[in-house]
Amino acid sequence: MKKQISRAFRFGLITGLSLAVFAGTGDAAKMSGRQCRQDWRAHKAVYKSEGKSRRSFMKECRSGNMQPTQTAPSTTSH
Repeated sequence: MKKQISRAFRFGLITGLSLAVFAGTGDAAKMSGRQCRQDWRAHKAVYKSEGKSRRSFMKECRSGNMQPTQTAPSTTSH
């Protein structure tokens, strides 16, 4: 009886950990609406110059098909 409980516990633990690890990998590229809005505001000029409307940007951003934004590196002096 103890052996069966131990096996069931180990199976549950391994299954739970596997789900926790692999469940987040599929949606890693998707962003929330808030994140997409913040990205739009931060890079609005870049997206407008690429010819994207806010609506098309939001649709693409939420689907996870976005390409990373290429921004100019900021120059700061210390």
